[in-house]
Amino acid sequence: MTIREILQERGGGPARLAKRSAEWARRGKLPKPIAEKSIYAWFGNGIPEKNWAFVLKECGVTLQVLHAANEAVRKEEARAKGRQNGRTTARAA
Repeated sequence: MTIREILQERGGGPARLAKRSAEWARRGKLPKPIAEKSIYAWFGNGIPEKNWAFVLKECGVTLQVLHAANEAVRKEEARAKGRQNGRTTARAA
């Protein structure tokens, strides 16, 4: 399962999740609401660990699924940065 699948399909999308985060913040479960723009950034950057409890509950995924999806995004981001800097991830034999 990807971050996109977790947020879009399981969580109802960034707009719904931002609205739900405001409710969590009003109840004291989050220090402040999560901006919709920030949630969109998670597609490319991964979900910050400080927001995992919220995502786990709202999207109904397991910790293992969320961790695997986050790792996949972060590994791809690292590979992309390596290519930008002229490095490759392949090793010479």
